[in-house]
Amino acid sequence: MPMVGAMAILSGPCWQASVDSVETIAGAAGEYGLGHLRQAALVILARMDIVRAFATLKIVVESDQSPRVRREAVEEMAHLPQELAVPYLLELAEAERDQPVEMRREAIESLSGFDASLMASRLNQLAWSDSSQVVREEAIESLADLNDGAANSMLLELTRNHPRRHTSREALDRLQKNFF
Repeated sequence: MPMVGAMAILSGPCWQASVDSVETIAGAAGEYGLGHLRQAALVILARMDIVRAFATLKIVVESDQSPRVRREAVEEMAHLPQELAVPYLLELAEAERDQPVEMRREAIESLSGFDASLMASRLNQLAWSDSSQVVREEAIESLADLNDGAANSMLLELTRNHPRRHTSREALDRLQKNFF
């Protein structure tokens, strides 16, 4: 059953799921290797009880065996209030030694949905200094997605002065997409 089908079942009118039952389903699905059902339960949980959802999603990010489920949990954090999600997502994005590049990239992508004034300088810092080209590109893309004057100025500076040609070119491409 694809994740969309599992989400429809868990969130449909016939299933009045409580937070406890969704957490139970997510746990059991993980134990039995039903990644699509676990992902669906995490999506629903993130929209039910914000504080418990954050705690559960954080546990999944830090301990689930499936990289796909871990990335889905990071993605769902974008739906939580910024005071909960942003500090944790920034920590993930900046964890060069502790997190795989794809987890960091997903955290950066999730950050682009929050307030530009909170995100722009940290994304800019990642674009300038991260050792991973994938992370730098995602930081630039997320800066561009903020569609903010300060973020556009940062992209212009990256275009002019970043020492890595590929990163500089990525910033220019994003500026062009924003303006043309």
